[in-house]
Amino acid sequence: MSSPKVYISVLNWNGYEQTIRCLHSLEHLDYANYQVIVVDNDSHDKSIEQILAAFPGVQFVRSDSNLGYAGGNELALKEALKDKQSELFWILNNDTVVQPDTLSVLVEAYQQHGDALYGGVPLTESSEKGDWRIQMNIWEIRHENQYQLHNLSNFPFTQYFPVTTPRIVAGLSGSTLMIPIPIVRKYGFIDTSFFLYSEEIDYCLRLRQSGIDSYIVPKSVIFHVNGGSRRDKPELKPIIVYYQTRARLVLAQRHFGSLTYIITLLKQCFYVVGWLASGISKGKLAFKSAYFMMLGIRDGVLNRMGKTFAPENILNTTTKL
Repeated sequence: MSSPKVYISVLNWNGYEQTIRCLHSLEHLDYANYQVIVVDNDSHDKSIEQILAAFPGVQFVRSDSNLGYAGGNELALKEALKDKQSELFWILNNDTVVQPDTLSVLVEAYQQHGDALYGGVPLTESSEKGDWRIQMNIWEIRHENQYQLHNLSNFPFTQYFPVTTPRIVAGLSGSTLMIPIPIVRKYGFIDTSFFLYSEEIDYCLRLRQSGIDSYIVPKSVIFHVNGGSRRDKPELKPIIVYYQTRARLVLAQRHFGSLTYIITLLKQCFYVVGWLASGISKGKLAFKSAYFMMLGIRDGVLNRMGKTFAPENILNTTTKL
């Protein structure tokens, strides 16, 4: 069986050390027919110089603004679409490390099941073989249009995946997501208006409505530094809360029905109270997070999408939240 050409999109935003580590791990893949594209999402550190110094031959795309998750990866997709030999597009977070067979088992699943979405399993960075711990949420299918979210943070891999054959789920992790090019040409790409959070779940559920399945491939694992681009930037917490809150409400409104939407809305309001209460002991950042959560609720209810708050501005100390 032939080896389809895979384009690998690695999106960088002020995280060149993690990106370089990810690119080094890709050098050890046991799958040969791939092309890496690094997209820099308008970093303001030394990312461009450092990445090109470490990998001078890598295909590199520079964005003149921070386009978010889907928008940044879309720049790599446009390059992949120019190549008539491209067959698969693999989105890989820069704060990950792959195993030699991470890609090959994804491709094997594709060759077995055809046009569908394929995702691997992110593991905690500290996982060791024999005691792997999952670092993801997974959307399981309860009934035809009913889904259940399982939070598998630090859950033992072997307990949740006693069988490692690919199987259909409702949603996949955006940290390792492979999309056949024909699907993109026919159904389009991930909705860029989310900017951050939940856009990959929206994509999986939207394509499911068109008969396109999503397969989790347990043998395809990555080690994931969760929140890598914001790990040492606590000042980003309020707008992260904003985008997460807005995304939850939009996702519920689009896919989960009125009752789930109302429950989600009430939960977010309850969380606001929690943030306000924690502000008494934790201080200004918690109060800011409560405020931005309220803004997320407002915009989620009104379905206001797009890049409303720029993370790069928050990192500028002259910018006030």
